[in-house]
Amino acid sequence: MLQQNDLHIQLSKAILKLGANEAYIYSILSKNSLLDGGAIVHLPQLAEMLGISNRTENRDKIKESLANLQSNLGIEFYTDFQFKKNLNLLELKGSQYFYARVPSVENNFVKMSLEDFNKLVYFDEKEYKQMIMFQYLYIVGMVNEGRKERKISYPTIEQIAEKTGFDRKTVIRYNQILTKYKLIYIDTVTINDKSKNIYARWNDKKDVLEAVAEAKESGYISKVKKEQKEKVFEAKKEVAAKSNKQKRDNSSFDPSIEVALKGFIESGLAMHKGTQSKIKEAIQICGEDQLIIVVKELEHTCRNNGIPESRWAGYFSNNIISKANGRKRQVDAQKRANEISGKQWEKEQRQRVKLSPYKTEWQREGYTSRKEYEKAQKEAKKEDDTEDLLSTILYPEWQRKGYKSPGEYLKASMNL
Repeated sequence: MLQQNDLHIQLSKAILKLGANEAYIYSILSKNSLLDGGAIVHLPQLAEMLGISNRTENRDKIKESLANLQSNLGIEFYTDFQFKKNLNLLELKGSQYFYARVPSVENNFVKMSLEDFNKLVYFDEKEYKQMIMFQYLYIVGMVNEGRKERKISYPTIEQIAEKTGFDRKTVIRYNQILTKYKLIYIDTVTINDKSKNIYARWNDKKDVLEAVAEAKESGYISKVKKEQKEKVFEAKKEVAAKSNKQKRDNSSFDPSIEVALKGFIESGLAMHKGTQSKIKEAIQICGEDQLIIVVKELEHTCRNNGIPESRWAGYFSNNIISKANGRKRQVDAQKRANEISGKQWEKEQRQRVKLSPYKTEWQREGYTSRKEYEKAQKEAKKEDDTEDLLSTILYPEWQRKGYKSPGEYLKASMNL
């Protein structure tokens, strides 16, 4: 016996271009025709499920939605359960029962489990259920159903708002409702300083958790499953290892270079002609010794920046030449700096001394001539002599020598 989790409906993605009411009615008709390909329809029942009153204008809107489904998705309407008499929707009476045949969809569809359908139709919220279902279908519609891929999508809030016609706040509110009823699982990861939501059906939340953990290390979101990546990566490594063993035997590289390349080779770098050609070009640019430093710097970058091993080979191939050029410029700059030292430096110093203007003392003192300077010196000496003479006349010797009294001066003289 089939369980509810085993059943699902497949809805054409074309429904996302029609609108929320059409998507809601389409999902109901698809679910009701799941087993026998046909569904009985009653306008008052659809009005009730849409959350609107059974008034004439509302029934007319439902008829309009049914007509859109008929013209865009090929849904057929009949007056009898044997699907023999076509129904003209314009002649449909409000209380009339009729039948719908929903064509199967094999490609480009949105997959919705019966469990999710029942939640979306029967949950108790003061919101239009068709709007919430429409957002659900858009998010899930971006999921790839392949076995090798994670069943995730990561549209931005703005993208969802644009495609559904809802405003940003409404999108966020509907996300909260979808999470509350365990319809959609949402987690957030920060990439390049921007927060990014990753979505999945609630039952596929493991894929979201795995994608978030990986994105934190790699810096990007991937839909490829981890185990699938590992299988592909290991297969590539095995092929590369066999190929590299043969090619290294024919390689003309110095053994020290092969040792430096070991980390990249083990991560899957294939030593084919293209790789060897790049390595040879790099050697010509900066030399073997400097290339070893370049390779170690590249490996250090890979290890310390969270680059997955599966991407090391590509990083090496894309950067080996530019890094070799950068290393050569660095070495050349160092050589030029070293050449300036020693005798060259002394020569430049002597040259600077020769070029420096010499100034005599009278010039440094600010005089315009030597004669003016000597005259000023004589006048200054004359003033000093005059001051000494006046001091001798005006002050006794004991005062000039700093004593407080003649007795103190006499006592000091006797001690001498």
